[in-house]
Amino acid sequence: MPGSYREIGPVSGEDCVGYLLGLIPISDGNETKDAIAAALKKSPGATALVKFTADTYSQNYIVYARVCTQVHGVAVGPK
Repeated sequence: MPGSYREIGPVSGEDCVGYLLGLIPISDGNETKDAIAAALKKSPGATALVKFTADTYSQNYIVYARVCTQVHGVAVGPK
């Protein structure tokens, strides 16, 4: 509910997974919840994000590929 929290400021976070030869995962990741957690860590006292967006992108190289989820939003905390 608006007014029941205080806005701390804009934050962003990212979570990625890497693939060997574009098929074999070599790391864990690419989860929205982990991208949100990364964003919240950047703002002490933040407990949630409001006015946020989530995007996914991929990068492909000859031997390595990476898929990432990014979130951007406003960190909020209790009043």
